[in-house]
Formats: sequence, C-alpha cells, structure tokens
Amino acid sequence: MKRNISKELPKLAIAEGPLSTIKTGALVVGIFSNGDGLSQEVKMLDTALNGKIKRLIVSGDFKGRPKETLTIYLDDQTPDGEAADTGPERIILAGLGKREEIDLDTIRAVSAAAAKAAKSIGVKKIALPFDLAAGCKIEGADDARISGDVFIGAALGTYDYTAIKGKKKLLKIIKDDHHEEKKEHIDEITVVNYRMDKANGSEIEEGATAGMIISDSVYLARDLINAPPNLMTPRLLARTAKEVAFRYQLICDVFKADDIKKMKMGAFLSVARGSKEPPALITIEYVPKEKAAKNVALVGKGITFDSGGLSLKSAEGMTDMKTDMSGAAVVLTTVMAAARLKLKTGVVGILPATENMPGSNATKPGDVVTAMDETTIEILNTDAEGRLILADAITYAKKYEPTAIIDIATLTSAVVIALGKKVAAIYSTDDALLERLKAASAASGEKLWPMPLYKHYEEQLKSDIADIKNSGGREAGSITAATFLKHFAGDYHPWAHIDIAGTARAEKEYDWIANGGTGFGVMLLLRFLEMMGE
Repeated sequence: MKRNISKELPKLAIAEGPLSTIKTGALVVGIFSNGDGLSQEVKMLDTALNGKIKRLIVSGDFKGRPKETLTIYLDDQTPDGEAADTGPERIILAGLGKREEIDLDTIRAVSAAAAKAAKSIGVKKIALPFDLAAGCKIEGADDARISGDVFIGAALGTYDYTAIKGKKKLLKIIKDDHHEEKKEHIDEITVVNYRMDKANGSEIEEGATAGMIISDSVYLARDLINAPPNLMTPRLLARTAKEVAFRYQLICDVFKADDIKKMKMGAFLSVARGSKEPPALITIEYVPKEKAAKNVALVGKGITFDSGGLSLKSAEGMTDMKTDMSGAAVVLTTVMAAARLKLKTGVVGILPATENMPGSNATKPGDVVTAMDETTIEILNTDAEGRLILADAITYAKKYEPTAIIDIATLTSAVVIALGKKVAAIYSTDDALLERLKAASAASGEKLWPMPLYKHYEEQLKSDIADIKNSGGREAGSITAATFLKHFAGDYHPWAHIDIAGTARAEKEYDWIANGGTGFGVMLLLRFLEMMGE
C-alpha cells in the first residue's frame, strides 16, 4: 500500500490481546449510561485495575453520558501507584449514552471526543477497541465497518490545519528543566482486536485500513479548503490533482483557458474573465482493473476565491470565500480514495476551477453568454457564478456516458437559511439515485435532506432575451439554483445536486468535524460508490 498523502494523519496500528495488556499512552474504553452491561472484556480490565472503573460508575463520578470523558492515570505520578511494565499508561472512559441508541454516528463522535481528550493532555499514542464498547453490536454494521469508523472518528476529530504553521519549524522551541513545549498531536491510533481470532482479526484490520484511507482523503480535502486563496489557485489545484493521479495511477487531464474556449464553454469562461489567474478544467478518473458495470461522474465546484465579481460581496461576506472550492476538493479526494479502496465502481471527477473577481474584463450584470450546450444565459447576478461553471461541467460530464451524474457545490446561502450548517440539501431527477444517496448519508453520518424540483420553479428563471437567466431572485434560492442546473442535466438520468454551502465550513469544532473546512461529502460519496458496486 502506498503511504498516506497527509503527513499529519495519525499512523494506524493493529494490536491483539486483552485490553489490560495493550501498551499505549491512553486506552479508550466506551461505557454505556450508568455502566449498563459492562462487557466481559471491560470487566476483566476493571479487575486488573482493582475495580476503579466500577467505583467511578457507582459513585456517579462517571455517568456514561454521550461523549463524556474521564481520564484514569495509572503511572507513578498519581496516588494510584506504579504502572505495570505492560499495559496502558492511562484509561480514558468515554460515554456512549444509552445502549439502545448506539449507532455509527455515536461511534465516530465518541471516538473523536476520547481522542481530543487524549490530545489535550499531550498523549501521542492512543488505543481503542475495534468496537469501542468491547461487545457493542450495531444493526447493519459488521466488525470491519465499526473498526473503520472508530479510526475515522479519532483521526478526523483531532485534525488541525498546520501547513502554514509548519514553517515555524525554523524557530527554536524554548526549553528548560521543568517544562518542554510539545505540539499537541496524536501520532498513532491503535485499533485493538481483543478477541484474538484470526478470521475476525483480518476483517478488523481491513476495516481499520479502509478507515485510515478515508480519513487521509478527508484530511487532504480539508487542507485544500483551508489553504489561503493566494496559494490555492486553479493552478495549484490542478498541480495537486496531477500529483494525486501520479501517486495512485489515475488518469488526469488539465485543460487551460484556450482549451476551454475551444470546447465553447462560454458559461465557465464568463466567470473566469475578471481574474488574472487562468482557469482550469481538471478531470481525474479511476478505472477499476475489472471492467466496472457502473461508472459515476462527480462534478465539483472549484471557485478558489469568490469576491462576487461585479455583484460584489460585502467585506464580511467575502471572508471565508476560499471555501467556495469545497466541491472540487471533495470530488478530487473522493476519486483518490476510490482508487485506494479499489472500489468496483468507476468514477471520473470533473473540477471546473477559477476565481470570480471584478477585474476590468469581468462579466457585467445583463451580459448574455452561450454555454457549451448552446443554451444562452442572461447573467443578472455575477455572484451566482457557481451554477455557470457547473452548467458547462455537467454538459462535459455527459461525454463519459456515466451511470449517474452528481454535482456537489457550495452553491447558495439560501440553503443555510433553510437547513442550517449541519445538513446539506439534495435534489435529484431520479428516485432510485436519491434513495441510494440517502442510504449513503445514513451510513456515513453526513446528513442530507431532499428538496423539491417542481416545474413551476422554472418560471423564475425565464428570461426575456435569452433561453434562461442565472438568478431567480430571493424566493426559493437554493431550489431555483438547482433548477438551473437541472436544465443542463436535461433528460440525462439519473442526476443529483448536493448543495453544501452550509456544511462545507464549521465555525467551531464538533464531533469529528474540525473548525474550518470540513471535507463534507467525501465519506458520503465513498459510501455511495461502494453501494453502487454491490
């Protein structure tokens, strides 16, 4: 297996043996509310600890509430006496809540909470039972899936964006006899197979490895989204795609402005006109070794910075607009992970990348442009630019004759008003595709809510001078944006649009979601592609 692309991702280790024998900085043990039904393995661990876990539960010092954590120190710096030569230095009790409510979301969230607790006290290596609760059963999830999500929760929950701060390595770290500054970072996550069964162990290792690959992809997506816009230009995004393709034997093409012009992508070019940074149309494709029965085209919006163009945003509204290429970051890293996981479904990622700037050659409100499919578009609002680049990219996607086209984009602020910042909107012209994406949403923990595409919304996009206009006004803003894209998907079924304007960025961390770019969509799309291959 080729090494992970992120240097910051914790290493994965697999260990076998009773929990009490695992040598690590902190061993995480999941506990249900009020200690409901401690498993035999946890009871054995508690016996080795002289009943400390049970006493903490009985005394009420630890209640097992969801994501509650409590650290038990086992070293000679505490009144508990000397630590054994083998075994953990600390135990982190992690609350799982009610047994009957346990699901994969809980597994990821609790793993993240425990890893954060370890990280906050400088622990470098942590270990978690492959099922977290040592005996926990989750309907519809096998040992491989649970062990993968245990790693995902712990890894994603402790993500930090360090690419720029890393330059501080040139500075000396102040040291003295009493204190040494250490960067808080989890270096290694051990997934423990306490059953010591070879067949079971193979399944656990396979699942944990898949979790590591998925986490690596989300790390890269977050890094791309969090990168400053003066660095993360279309050119750098294209270079990153080429590097990914080279490393994992993918097919990658980068089309420059002249190529885009030859392809008559007038909608795409209308957005790029105001910037000195040249646009790029990036394609990256994974073709399974065995001929795939199904192949999917993923289209990701790649506005590397959005000023709004001549329909200029406010200063406050522009602050986080480096996030506007989240769709492209998600698509790129999803294709990367699909290749590493050797999924049976083929996938091509299409990334239209450009800045949206108010330069002297910028598109003006009232301009009419011609899209790749020869649709004429009246541009009323240059800040409704994402749908313009996606229009041509969706048309281009049809040349691959995919089983399905899915676009993902930070498309509208209207979706944030409708659904908030933890749920993305999904639109689709195909019920079967919609149901599969909803199932993938439930499995991945990345939440979707279906939205309507009734025909009457098309009235808001009618233009007096062109085939269609790019803005339908304030009413039903997310829906009319999706309706605009539906025009370019045409009769090509199935097609879906995912609006991640609310979920692409988090103002503060929660569960396994980090502050800043979230990488929302990677886990969702990978679960979907996996289901397509079943």
